[in-house]
Amino acid sequence: TWRLAGFSISKILASMLKPKIEELGKAEPSDEATATERLISAIAIAIVVTEFDLARDQLSIEDFCSLAAAMAVWSDTENRSCPSLEMVLKHFPNVPFVLKAVEKVCRTVCDRRYPSTHWIMAVPLFHFCSTMAKPFCIPDLNWRKDEWWGLGK
Repeated sequence: TWRLAGFSISKILASMLKPKIEELGKAEPSDEATATERLISAIAIAIVVTEFDLARDQLSIEDFCSLAAAMAVWSDTENRSCPSLEMVLKHFPNVPFVLKAVEKVCRTVCDRRYPSTHWIMAVPLFHFCSTMAKPFCIPDLNWRKDEWWGLGK
């Protein structure tokens, strides 16, 4: 095999993703369409980060916090539905990729060296995609166990 001197796919991907991640972290969405677009973008970026194993030397903890915060699932409480979750499943039918990416973001943000609570925003997405819970249904799982928080293995 041949290699280009100084070439790093991780650095190139990180430099391309960083502006979008920073954009995701700037403002809270004010409507369903914006929240859903933000969620879909965060998942797509998280999948790339996970599959190419971009670590904290390419992305900052703030970048991972922005991704986690952007993974909040928008819900329609009046109609008891989650249209943004439906769009996630439409755009990402391979749910294990989504779960792996969400878990990596959460675990990175949960690192005790960088105290942050942003990971909690991604927990409902993790639960819904893993079918541990369904929107607007009371789950049959003990919230005191690590599995509920996406930390069990």
